[in-house]
Amino acid sequence: MTTKSHARRSAFAVTLLAGALVLTACSTGSAPSAGTSGNAATLKTFNASLPAIISGASKTQTQLPPTTGPKGATGKKIVIIPPAGAATEGGYRVALAAQDAAKALGWQVTFINPEGDPTKMNAAVQQAIAIKADAIAISSIDAAVIANSIKQAKTAGIKVVAAVAANTDGEKGIYDSLVPSLKSGSDNGYALAAEAYTMQGKKLHDVQLMDNEFGYVVARQDGWKKFISDCQAAGGDCKTLNTTNFLAADITTKLPGLAAQTLQSNPKFNVLWAGFDSGLDFMIQGAQQAGLTKNGSIAVGFDGNTPNLQKIREGGYEKATVGLSTLAIGYAMVDNLNRLLQGQPALSGEDQGIANKLLTKENVPATGSWWGDQDIRKHYWSVWGVTPSNPAPASDL
Repeated sequence: MTTKSHARRSAFAVTLLAGALVLTACSTGSAPSAGTSGNAATLKTFNASLPAIISGASKTQTQLPPTTGPKGATGKKIVIIPPAGAATEGGYRVALAAQDAAKALGWQVTFINPEGDPTKMNAAVQQAIAIKADAIAISSIDAAVIANSIKQAKTAGIKVVAAVAANTDGEKGIYDSLVPSLKSGSDNGYALAAEAYTMQGKKLHDVQLMDNEFGYVVARQDGWKKFISDCQAAGGDCKTLNTTNFLAADITTKLPGLAAQTLQSNPKFNVLWAGFDSGLDFMIQGAQQAGLTKNGSIAVGFDGNTPNLQKIREGGYEKATVGLSTLAIGYAMVDNLNRLLQGQPALSGEDQGIANKLLTKENVPATGSWWGDQDIRKHYWSVWGVTPSNPAPASDL
């Protein structure tokens, strides 16, 4: 899916690169023309910009959710729909966090797992209409997949919010709110590319296995592509050797073999890229079985799932991931629903305090998955005026 946000550039990176071109013009009399490689000064400036990008993406989170908003609405009925189960762990954990938030408000929750099947996704929305739900929270399902059903739900007066997805027109469209922004996904992709390029000694020759069913994954890939373009323009050694598509339904079956075949066909790769960690797990299995993980290459992904972080902390083949702030995202969805149900506007992901985090061996949590650096739930509970009894630890969501 192509969106306006997919075409946006990282303003920070663009500014730095523009500065590099100005320096080149001053020292040589003219700047490199578009599409040509920069000189040594340009590349030096580009490389010098990367530590700040990596540091910014890796920093400990201190941001908090809004401190004001409506008290919790009472007597509401919500349907929560993830993309699937453990096969797409990041999106599933967002849905579990939304369920925790809705239960804290005392809402009646119906949780429906469509198992990655678009037919079942639409059926889940139809069920929400049938039971006269007040609200629907959807995780990692693009609006285009279920647009007709969502239109029917909204006609029935149901508020519908989504997370880690694309709306019908990028950031905007049929969903009443979308968090986090697609731009955040693109920024995450750029930062991960900067980390991989740095880890591999300023050389990035990647192979991508891509599931373009998910708009947020496409945004991540766009950020990565933007880094490759900027690197090439500066004269750096960056290129994508191959991009091979797969489907979420094939993760546990066909993906290991597809990964092995793709990597064998591109023996000079030094980075294996995946749009989400659940898929990367099975790609690594295939690569290991084919003996392709001992050539100095590394793997990088997104979401910060439990098995992937274990690989990183043990010094395994996966070296970096961008952790998805699942707790903050799930709670932000429900907070936006609470606002919408009381006639107030929803907030953007940035206004909700959502930020993801670049994770490597240096800052990975000691155990388990990564859901955020702080338990933000008490701040939402305070705004909503609720006090949940015996809340589960955030790490269990």
